[in-house]
Amino acid sequence: MTPRSIRLVFLLAPFLAGCIFDPPEECDNVSIVFRYQEESAEHQISEHIEQVHLLVYGEDKNSVQQQILNFNGQSGIYYSTGMNLAPGRYRLVAVGNAFENTVLDAPGNLESLQLTNPAYLSGGRITSNDSLYLGQKEIEVPPYKWLQDTIDMASIHLNFNILIRNLQKMNTKNGTSPVSIAMNGLRPVFSPFKGVIDPLQTYYPVGTYYGNLGLFVSRFNVFRGNDLYSVFLILFDSSGQELERFNLGLLLERAGLDPAHLEDISIPLEVVMTGLEISIRVNNWETEELKAILQ
Repeated sequence: MTPRSIRLVFLLAPFLAGCIFDPPEECDNVSIVFRYQEESAEHQISEHIEQVHLLVYGEDKNSVQQQILNFNGQSGIYYSTGMNLAPGRYRLVAVGNAFENTVLDAPGNLESLQLTNPAYLSGGRITSNDSLYLGQKEIEVPPYKWLQDTIDMASIHLNFNILIRNLQKMNTKNGTSPVSIAMNGLRPVFSPFKGVIDPLQTYYPVGTYYGNLGLFVSRFNVFRGNDLYSVFLILFDSSGQELERFNLGLLLERAGLDPAHLEDISIPLEVVMTGLEISIRVNNWETEELKAILQ
């Protein structure tokens, strides 16, 4: 295609889309590009974010528009969407991966919007948060002009991958797991402007017990921003008796990590039962060999 014909295609694009003949309020005049960067490197966005709730708020902080965008099957480091907005100033809030473990509470107003697990609102047990990402942007839509802007998405979750070894001698008669875990001292609500809030709660993550291997594996998410020096991982036996508790902040500090500024999203913890002793360490235990066994 020649440069002349390429220019012609761009000039004809609005006609082909039908917008020239449609009322202005039915035509997209804003294009928003979503991008995810981790450790200064751009990533395929669909590898991390499957879906985004895009919320648009006006100058009065009330909701103007909402969209749900699916990134599944999208390739490339960017994803874009169009919308129609009247001239004015807006605040965009994008929440990535709000699935069964997340509810967007009070989304009608910018200041009341909060993210939490639906179990918290109903008074039930919280098992995990979703692998949540958040992006925000203020934009000003000019009259009679097309606007394009970018929302950078960032992780607001930490993912814990916990392995407990040497459980063979604790096997129960019915084959259920001889251990369970809880994480105490977590704030269960995330505000886009205040971070983690609300009274401290205990999460009760679920796990899978591999009886023939004597292994217990649990994977779950919590909100970023918690004071990890006030968070404890608690280990229970099958009767609910507490076996041990570990302070997360101190554990991460001993591993050479700064609990207040964790760059990695995923934290692998390995617990080893040896007689009456229980040890824990930060360790990338998920080898290829173990992955194959656990499938």
